[in-house]
Amino acid sequence: MDVSRIHKHYGAVPDGERVALFNHMGLLEIAINHGANATGGGASQLFGLGTGSVVRIEFQSNTPSNSL
Repeated sequence: MDVSRIHKHYGAVPDGERVALFNHMGLLEIAINHGANATGGGASQLFGLGTGSVVRIEFQSNTPSNSL
């Protein structure tokens, strides 16, 4: 599962799309915009993640490596 941007709010992506954002406590949230429903279709189930799951975060620079 890839999330290529960190957004400022959930509404920055369409319903059902993955979103990553920093919440009001400064914690990184990985979610699905309006993905939760009465059957438990939240991000934890849809991504297959739970408490203690390992998540790897890689940052990519938009600056070419030979630039200052």
